Amino acid sequence: MKKLNFLVFSLIIVFLAVGVFASFNHKNHQIKQDYSEGEKITGWVNISFENEPAESKFTSNLQGNISLIDLLDKNELIGNADYNCSTPNCKDNYQAGNEITQLTLNEDKIIGLKVTGGDITSIESLKFRVQSDFSPTCISPLFIDVLNNDEDILISDKYTNDDSCVSPNYACFDQQTSHQEVTISASLYCNRVTLPRAAAHKLGANIKNSTNGKSAQIKMNLLNIDGVFLGECILPKHAQGVENLECVINYTTPEQKDYLACVKLGTTSGGTPDYKINSETNGPICGSDNEGLSFTRDYEIYTKMMKFDSVDMLVDNGLFSRLYNLNLVSYVSDYVYNNYQGICQPYCIVPIKIYGTSGQTLTFSEVVFSYKDGNTLVNDNKLYGVSVNPVTINSKPLKLDIGKADFLIPYGTTQNKFRLNLDDRKVFEDIIKVSKSFEFDVNPKFVALGRNGLFKVTVPGNKTIIKSEWDFGDGKEDVSSGGSVSHTYIEEGSFDLKVTLTSSDNLTGTRSFQINVGDAKESAEKTIADYKIRISDIKKDILGYPDWIKALIEQKVDVDELKFGLNSSEYDYNHAETDEDYVQVMLGLLDLSIPYSINVSKSGKLPLAIGFENIDVGYIESISGSEVSDQNELEQAIGGWMSDSYDGNINFEDISAFYDGGPEVILSKFKADVIPIGDSVDSNFIIGYSSEGIEFKSDYGEIPVEGGTYIPLDGSRRNFEFSILDGIAAEDLGIYISPAINVLGIADQQIREPKSNKFNWIIFILGIVVLFVVTFVIYIILQEWYKRNYEAHLFKNENELYNLVNFVNNARKNGMNDSQIRFKLKQSKWTGEQVTYATRKLDGKRTGMFEIPLFKSRENRKVKEEIMKRQKNPGMRDFI
Repeated sequence: MKKLNFLVFSLIIVFLAVGVFASFNHKNHQIKQDYSEGEKITGWVNISFENEPAESKFTSNLQGNISLIDLLDKNELIGNADYNCSTPNCKDNYQAGNEITQLTLNEDKIIGLKVTGGDITSIESLKFRVQSDFSPTCISPLFIDVLNNDEDILISDKYTNDDSCVSPNYACFDQQTSHQEVTISASLYCNRVTLPRAAAHKLGANIKNSTNGKSAQIKMNLLNIDGVFLGECILPKHAQGVENLECVINYTTPEQKDYLACVKLGTTSGGTPDYKINSETNGPICGSDNEGLSFTRDYEIYTKMMKFDSVDMLVDNGLFSRLYNLNLVSYVSDYVYNNYQGICQPYCIVPIKIYGTSGQTLTFSEVVFSYKDGNTLVNDNKLYGVSVNPVTINSKPLKLDIGKADFLIPYGTTQNKFRLNLDDRKVFEDIIKVSKSFEFDVNPKFVALGRNGLFKVTVPGNKTIIKSEWDFGDGKEDVSSGGSVSHTYIEEGSFDLKVTLTSSDNLTGTRSFQINVGDAKESAEKTIADYKIRISDIKKDILGYPDWIKALIEQKVDVDELKFGLNSSEYDYNHAETDEDYVQVMLGLLDLSIPYSINVSKSGKLPLAIGFENIDVGYIESISGSEVSDQNELEQAIGGWMSDSYDGNINFEDISAFYDGGPEVILSKFKADVIPIGDSVDSNFIIGYSSEGIEFKSDYGEIPVEGGTYIPLDGSRRNFEFSILDGIAAEDLGIYISPAINVLGIADQQIREPKSNKFNWIIFILGIVVLFVVTFVIYIILQEWYKRNYEAHLFKNENELYNLVNFVNNARKNGMNDSQIRFKLKQSKWTGEQVTYATRKLDGKRTGMFEIPLFKSRENRKVKEEIMKRQKNPGMRDFI
C-alpha cells in the first residue's frame, strides 16, 4: 500500500513539473440579467489562468463559442505583456523528432526543417524532393503547406496526357444559340473561365480554316484576370475545314479561381490568313477582346484539366515562384525572423504540413537546407518528424468582456440561466430572464463615410413595428416611431449597431449588427482580405471534422462556391473605376455572407429518455405487427420496461456556421450510448425520424419503419452516432427502446381485432371514395391556381420564364454546374427564387405546393417545346 501511495504521489509530482494540469480561477463576474430572444449576453468575468491551452473553448448553454486566445485578442490584450504564453509568439511550439525519409499518409502530418543558432541572419538555400507511390488521379493527391499556415499551398505540377477528368468548359459561350463568325487576329479573344486545381490545362477552340490561301500559327494564351500573361501553346494545323484544335499550357493552378483563356494569331508571313471562330452575345457575357477590360462577346473557346501524374515534386524556389510568384527562401527567412527574431536556441522549426489522399507512401530525398548563424554558413540537409506542443497561457486576474464572445440567446429557448464553461469546466452560472421576441434584420451594413444612410429593419410576416431604438456604436442614439432611421457616421471603422424594436403586439426584440463605415474602395479591399481569411479559416474548421461529418457540412457550406463568388467580387473590384462602382462591389461582398467559423454552437449530455413524452408508439406496433387499443397504457408499459432494462445517455452537438448576424445550425450530431441492465431480451432502438434524413456514421443495421427508424438490439452495450441536417433537439427525436409488444405484458384482450360483423364496410368505402374524389378535384383546382399565380408573381410573362429555362439548359450542356449558373444569373439581376423555379421546371420537379402529377407529362412536353423554339429562334431569349 505504501508503494502504491508513493507511486501515485510521484506521478502527481511529475505531472505538475511538466505543467500538465491546466486550471483557471474565477474571481467574480457581472452580467446583465434581463434579455429578449436573439440578444447577446453582455457583462464581464474576472478570471486568471494557469497552464491553460490557448485553444481551450469558452462555451455556454446558449449559442456560440470562442477560443481563449481569440477572446483575449478581442479584448485587445497583448500576449507576453497582459498575459504570458508558453512560447515567445503565443503560437504552437514545434518539437523536432528523428530524421524522416519516408512516411505513410493516413492523416495530416507535420514535418520540418531545423534551424539552430543565436543570430540567424538569413536562409541561404532550401529544396527537397517528394515522391509518391499513388497512381495518376483527377484530384490533387498531395498538398504541401510550407509554414503550416494554410497559405500558398503547393501541389504537384506533373501531369499525364489524359484530359478525360472533366467535360470541356466553354465558360459563358452558348453552343445552342445562333453564332456570328469573327476573324482571328493578333488581338486576344478571351473567355473568362473558372479553372479547377490542376497540374496543367488543355485549351482549345473550334476554328474554321483559312480560305484565302494564307496560313500562320494560331496560339492559345492563358492570362490571370488582371490580364497578366501566364503561358501559351501553339495549336496544331488544320486537317479539315472546321475542327476543334487544342494544345496544353504547362501552367499549374494550385487553387480554383478565374482566368482568361484566349486565342490569337501568331506571326504571319506573306499576308494575313482569315481563320474564323464562332462568337455570340446572348445571355451572361464573359468574353472580352481587350484582355478583360470589358466583356461584350463570348467565343467558342474551351478548357480541360489534365490528369495529375504520380507525384514527383521538387519543392524549391522554382516551384514556389511558378505557383505564387514568391521566393521560397525569402518566405522562410521572413518566418524565422518574424516568429523568432533570429534567436533559435536550442532550435527553431520551419513546419511543413503534408496532407492529401490517404494510404499513399511518400519518400523524401535531395534535401538541401542551409542558413547563416552570424557569418557562419550552416548546413542541415535533413527533414525531421515534428510534434506540436500547444501554447498554454498563464495570467493574473483579467477582466474579460463576455460580450466579445457573442453568446446568443436562441429564439424559442426555455433557458433561465446562463452557464459559462471553459472546455466543459464550469466557470460560473447565473440567473437570466428571457422575454419572448422575434427575429429581424437591418440593412444596409455598409455606409460611406460622411454620407447620410437610411437604415431599415425587415421583420417576419405582417408584424408592425411601432417603435425602434438605435444605438449606433459611435456614441449617438436615436428613437423612431417606425422601422427606419437616418444616421451619418463621421469616423471610419466597424461599429456595433444595437437595435431594439417594439411591435404592435407588445413584443420587443434586440439584436446587434456590425456596420462597416468608410471609403467604399478601402472597405471593399479590407473586406476581400477579411473574406479570404474567413475562407481559409472555415476550410481549416471543416478539415477538423471526420469525413462523414465533413461531407454533410460541405452540403450546406459550399466553400468552392464562396471562393467563386469572392473571386468574382475581387475581379469587379480590380476593374471598378467610380465611387459608385466600389459601393456596388461592397454591397455584393456583403451579400456573399461568408461565415467566419464552423464550430459547435451548443452541446451537452442527456438521458436517453429525455424525449419520452414525444415518442410515437406506432413504430413498435408496426415492428411487432400488433395494435394496442389503449395507447397510454402502451406508453407506460414501454417506459417501465425501458427504465428496468436499459440505462444510457445521448451526447449532442449543434454544429453551426457563425455569421456576423449570429450562428446558423448546419447539423445536429448525436452519440447514443445504450447500456443494458442485467439480462435483456431482444429489443429495438427507435428514433422518431425518417431514415432518409439521418446520416449514420456506420452501418448499424438500421431499418426504416413508417417515417421512423429502428435498430435491432441483442442485449449488448451499443453506441450509435448519427447526424441530422439543419438541426433538431434531442428531445424532439422521440427516442425509446422497446421489445415486441407481446413481451410487455399487455393483456391479450387489449389487442385490437377487426369487427367485420358490426361495421357496414360498403357504406364506409363508398363514403371514402366520394370524399377522396371531391378532395382530389378541389386540390387539383387549388394546385393549378397556385402554380399560375405563383408563376405570374415571379415572371412578367411566359417568355421570360422559358428564356430562363432555356439558358439553364444550355449552360448545363456547356459544362457549368448549378452553383456557377446561379451565380452568373444573380449577377444579371435574376433573383434566387426565379432561378430555383426555372431550374425545377426544367428538371420536371414540383414548383410550388405538393403536386399531384396529373398534368406533369403535358408540362414537361411544354418545356421541351419551348426550348426547341428557342434553339431554332435564338432571338426569343436575347434579353437574358
